Amino acid sequence: MIILIILVGIKPLEEAYRSRNQTCMLNVEVENNGLTPELLRETLSLRPSQVKRFLVESRDPQGTDQLSILLSKVSSQDIASYPSKLQELDGVNRVSIVKRASNNGANHT
Repeated sequence: MIILIILVGIKPLEEAYRSRNQTCMLNVEVENNGLTPELLRETLSLRPSQVKRFLVESRDPQGTDQLSILLSKVSSQDIASYPSKLQELDGVNRVSIVKRASNNGANHT
């Protein structure tokens, strides 16, 4: 009986912890040099340790960059708000959520 009570009490705590400590990957298309790691952190209210990777994957001669950004220790609510916050910035053309650690399928926005 004690084990069941412990399991019932711990499971919601574990789920709450996991929902606040997710990892996500964003693909962002921006005008050349339109988004810096500092601007990303400021716009999304991130700590420096939460930005695990900020990679410029390609530079298009027509003036756009493809960025791959890996963020850690973010909540699912924050992840859902990131595309709209980034779209508000000048020079950001497209934002998509590639993956979330909490599920195996890809999510696109």
